[in-house]
Amino acid sequence: ILIKGNTVYSAETVCFVPKVINLLFTNGNKNRGDYPLGVYYDRDKKKYIANMSLAGKNTKIGAFDTREDAFKRYKEYKENIIKNIAEQYKSKIADKVYQAMMNWQIDITD
Repeated sequence: ILIKGNTVYSAETVCFVPKVINLLFTNGNKNRGDYPLGVYYDRDKKKYIANMSLAGKNTKIGAFDTREDAFKRYKEYKENIIKNIAEQYKSKIADKVYQAMMNWQIDITD
């Protein structure tokens, strides 16, 4: 959370956070295939679906003609969720975690 893509564990790069926050930053790489984060293709509808999973609940955000449009909506939705949860937990998390969450940017290459 503190450093996007970080794989180094140290006092400067790792913080304890509530489970709900930690789950916000899982990316499901092995399940999504060739689609951008938060996007899958519905063959029946012939649409790209923006979808977010949090705490075991899936939320379909919308159906789109292109994967880029679906990702754009996913990005907007997920970044807002991250900011809302940061605000909810502001008094319970380190300020550096709060700041990282408020500035978090999701990229199509994530």
